[in-house]
Amino acid sequence: PAPTLGQAMFGLAVLFPAFLILSGIPARWESLTIAGRLAGNMVVTVLLFAVWPLVLTTITRVSWSSGLSLRRASLGAFFSSAILGLSLWPFAYEMQVLLLSTERLEALEKLFAPFKAQLDAVPLWWKLFALAVIPAVCEELFFRGFLLSAFRSGMSKWLAIAFTSVLFGLFHVVVQQSLFAERFVPTCFLGVVLAFLCVR
Repeated sequence: PAPTLGQAMFGLAVLFPAFLILSGIPARWESLTIAGRLAGNMVVTVLLFAVWPLVLTTITRVSWSSGLSLRRASLGAFFSSAILGLSLWPFAYEMQVLLLSTERLEALEKLFAPFKAQLDAVPLWWKLFALAVIPAVCEELFFRGFLLSAFRSGMSKWLAIAFTSVLFGLFHVVVQQSLFAERFVPTCFLGVVLAFLCVR
């Protein structure tokens, strides 16, 4: 019904270095337009966070519905998810801003200014699909699906929530071959809420 802790550790052992290597490739491909780089990032995200757990569960003969938390949810759960999806981002954003010094904030603004100018030229629907929908669905499949169900099979639900949330935060510290430690706390916070909702 669920992956074992050993299978989860193997999944992470392959995923983490693959993520470090593959996530930076679209950014280094200078001939690609910004829309092409977004498409490249989507391909990497789908391969690592959706295809990889599907392959692992298939090989180990784990049920997709229970092993990836794909069971049907109640209407109330969907409503709660929508409300949380709309309301948690301001808290996470403010949490991140509070962790940034003025100097760091200015440095980040300078770093991302050229990227923002290019991104403004991309249609809104493409940005939402590439930066919100695909990462959200794929990351949920891995972190709150495969990983959380594996951890819950070998430890208490609270420890499982804590470990998956910390790992979720750590994965979001790496952005295009750079480390952004200030992303850890807000992302970990989101991970706790999402994991708790999944367990409920």
